[in-house]
Amino acid sequence: MEVPITAAAASHEAINAGENNGRKITRNQKRKHDEINHIQKTYAMAKKIDNLPPEVGQQLLGFVPPKDLISLSISSTSMKTLASNPKLWSNMKVNKEKLQKHGLEILFAINRYKKIKNIDLSEMTFTRRELRSNLNAIASSFVEDLDLSHICLTEVPPKLLSQVAGAGHLQKVNFGMTSLTIKQCINVLESCITSPTLKDIGLKDADLYNKWDPIKKVLNNVPSELLGRAVGNLEKVDLSGTLLNTEQCIAVFKSCITSLTLKDVALELVCLNDVPSEVLGQGVGNLEKVNLGYTSLSTLQIKAVLKSCITSPTLKDVTLEEAELDNVPTGLLAQAVGNLEKVDLSHTHLATEKLIAVLKSCITSPTLQYVNLICSELYNVPTELLEEAVDNLIQCRVTGGSFSYNFGSQEQALILGKEEHLLVNKIEISKK
Repeated sequence: MEVPITAAAASHEAINAGENNGRKITRNQKRKHDEINHIQKTYAMAKKIDNLPPEVGQQLLGFVPPKDLISLSISSTSMKTLASNPKLWSNMKVNKEKLQKHGLEILFAINRYKKIKNIDLSEMTFTRRELRSNLNAIASSFVEDLDLSHICLTEVPPKLLSQVAGAGHLQKVNFGMTSLTIKQCINVLESCITSPTLKDIGLKDADLYNKWDPIKKVLNNVPSELLGRAVGNLEKVDLSGTLLNTEQCIAVFKSCITSLTLKDVALELVCLNDVPSEVLGQGVGNLEKVNLGYTSLSTLQIKAVLKSCITSPTLKDVTLEEAELDNVPTGLLAQAVGNLEKVDLSHTHLATEKLIAVLKSCITSPTLQYVNLICSELYNVPTELLEEAVDNLIQCRVTGGSFSYNFGSQEQALILGKEEHLLVNKIEISKK
């Protein structure tokens, strides 16, 4: 197989000649030069693969990105056959503009695209007919990861959503901010129980557009037993911003205790104040990651969570953003932090004593890698301690904050940097 001599190829030769003569090359000439180089390399690759057994060529094409597969597919008939295998295109990212124009039914009808795994429809606008058509196409496809966030699904038949969520291929689906109705929520949760593949579901603010109307509370009216069973059948669930009642929250944490699969639970902005401390602590201790930011935890509940951080063999990542830590023993906080890999204590306004204890844990901990201390007072923290703590981490987020928060001493400011927002010595600083 030889690359045909074209005007572009001649231009390529002229550019090479220009480079050899030391003449200045324009941006357009350079772009054409790069395109020709790419074409020549593509043809050379195609020629080599053509000479290999088909099964070997197929394996090699598995390492070629989709944009280059298109070039290879037009180089020869045999290469077109090899490059059209649906498995090679399964991880392709679908262009939203084309998806909007043609729809998923037409996309999946093309042989090489029929096994695409990832579909992102987030924030797209569809007519009722277009949305149902796309969801029907997904229900009978090979899609494993689906993002429906920020799409109003209120008028979608609950049965169709159930078919989508419960299809025997889908592993992850995001329903965040989709204005689900009570019936839709129930059907989706039932699919979590019956699906053999679904592992990760996002319901963050799923009832956002209804939450300010007490008559239209959505997840709040879902049976607690159903919610608990659904959560317990997953590996990851995001219930942030939902209006769960206390009974439902207790059901979620009881599922955390008994589930053999659940690893990651997000409950940010869900009021947990009335959940028994023992249930909360045991549930958290059976997870790997938990987000309890802005959950109005009591001191007793926080102590239970911190004790689980110390005793749990699985817990690695804990978010306690804006938790009230003033009455929590300093030693307990430091010991808990030192047993994790990642901890978010942002907006907890730690007192100097607690802040110093946490930084000392950063130094002594064999596991801790990421710490978020946004809006914690640094003024009285010894510079040497801060430096040593940061050296033992992958990243530490701190801030001078706005309003009355101090950035730290002049000496610390010189260490951390003077820019408004930068990463210096693994410290991310946000100032005002």
